[in-house]
Amino acid sequence: MKKRLRKKLRRGEFAEFGFEIVVGVPSELVGQDGRVDAALDELIAYVEGVALGVGGGFNLRGDLQGRFFVSALEGRKRKVTDADRDAMGAWLASRPWVASSRVGKLVDAWYGKWE
Repeated sequence: MKKRLRKKLRRGEFAEFGFEIVVGVPSELVGQDGRVDAALDELIAYVEGVALGVGGGFNLRGDLQGRFFVSALEGRKRKVTDADRDAMGAWLASRPWVASSRVGKLVDAWYGKWE
């Protein structure tokens, strides 16, 4: 495949990677006004602070979990690494509003299979 096509299709050296995180929140946090929003704001601020992007949200009616996907922002030269995964796991473990967390493996953000 020619370089131009690899770049357009985000393959080979142009592949973009990311990872999934699943965050469980305690049930007592849900009943408090603004606490979940503050937790989400804190998560977004952390991810953007290390020059990455995040998408996803919390399911507060079911299993009280948030599912997010962390990847590089469009147009940035930064790539997501295993060190980013490890740092995210350590950061989540240090948060008082996190009851449980799981950080997924690096996957291709365009063509990968998510857990």
